[in-house]
Amino acid sequence: MIVECRDGAEALEVLGSQGIDVMFTDICMPGIDGITLVKEMQKYPHKPITVAVSGHDDFAYAVEMMRMGVRDYVLKPVDREQLEKLIWKFEEEIQQNHMQNKTRKHIGYQQLKYLMQNDNISEKEIDIIIKQYQNSVFPESGYYICCLEKKEYQSAENNHFIYLNDVWGNDLFVIDSRALTLFSKNELQSAYLGFSEIHFGLSGLKQAYEEAFLARRQAYRKMVHRVFYKKKEAVSFLDEKGIEILVSSQPMEGEQMKKIAQLIGTDKGTEIRLFMKNMKRDVYKGSCSLESFESGITTLIQDIMHTYQNLLKEEDMDFSRFHNIYQYPCLDDFMEELTEWILVLQEKIHTQFDDYKNKQKITQAVRYIETNYNKDLNMAVVSNYVSMNYSLFSYEFKQYTGTNFVSYVKKLRIEEAKKLLTDTDLRINEISTKVGYDNEKHFMKTFKSVCGVSPSEYRKNTHFTAEA
Repeated sequence: MIVECRDGAEALEVLGSQGIDVMFTDICMPGIDGITLVKEMQKYPHKPITVAVSGHDDFAYAVEMMRMGVRDYVLKPVDREQLEKLIWKFEEEIQQNHMQNKTRKHIGYQQLKYLMQNDNISEKEIDIIIKQYQNSVFPESGYYICCLEKKEYQSAENNHFIYLNDVWGNDLFVIDSRALTLFSKNELQSAYLGFSEIHFGLSGLKQAYEEAFLARRQAYRKMVHRVFYKKKEAVSFLDEKGIEILVSSQPMEGEQMKKIAQLIGTDKGTEIRLFMKNMKRDVYKGSCSLESFESGITTLIQDIMHTYQNLLKEEDMDFSRFHNIYQYPCLDDFMEELTEWILVLQEKIHTQFDDYKNKQKITQAVRYIETNYNKDLNMAVVSNYVSMNYSLFSYEFKQYTGTNFVSYVKKLRIEEAKKLLTDTDLRINEISTKVGYDNEKHFMKTFKSVCGVSPSEYRKNTHFTAEA
């Protein structure tokens, strides 16, 4: 963006209200001349790279301006090529400075986060961080508030606060206390924020972070958009209406989680939903503490992994998103996703268990067929024997054996008939009866369709082969 000014007074006004990177100024101007303009702009925190435009008669003034920080000068009439070279030179310098400042600011932010979140940091380390990076963040003399929340935040920087992320996956803001109202207006109402008390200087941010963390936990539990940490005689938490939030230290019943883990292996989805609903209610009302709830979730996950590890695939056992309950904006969001995930898991486990039971029944059916193939045997008899639905038995039998029931029994009977034809002198009608065919003609027809020759031809061929 290029801004043109009619005189020095207008130029000063622009410099005071906008971040100008490069300024070209004539020395001779009505009202405020170029020399006065350069002197006055020294009062501003952001001073642009300045080029003096002068005639030969004004060269001595240009030299004086360069002593005050003017970077270069251009003689009239202005040469376009010289002007273009200067602009590209300054552009490269500005970009390099921007990257250096950005890098330094990023390092400063990381050091600030280390200062706030490291329990073992020493006073000496705190002093070093503040002295080295205070200009990269906020001035040491400011009054600050910490704020924690959990939502997708779009902008990482602002003139009134800086944005980081904490070790728990929350969004962490360090706010200039004078801009608290502006910050609150910019935040979405769907956020659940925890605010610290006001602390002086960067050295107070560690305490501010701890307070914001405790307040954020209560915003999570009570699903309140704003919770403020307050300490007078004792620690308390206030919601956005100034009403105190009661904090419980009651432990959660350890057996409750074990019941949920056991229910997953059943078809009692409604009962699981009720258990989860009651658990959320207990945490919300304070019947159990957040610490107890957090450890209870860990116990639940461990119980599920231990109990059902042989029934589930590796991808089904991915519990990582539930290890940190504060990765979710509020208790309601966490419990909703955890409940739905458990119900999906329950359905998979129940299906896997049903498959296992079906395989056991088909194995039992195959053993029964191998023992009773010489009797009047059909699929209805066998499916009833193993207490299995006729249609389901037909499907599962084919899945297990690779063929249908009739073909399986036929193959079994013919294989046994071939052994009897080879190893015994029994008559064809006797063999027919022994392998389950009451009708000799039906046996002979079936045998020929499978083997390509009649039973007597098969016997003759096997005896001929043996003699040869």
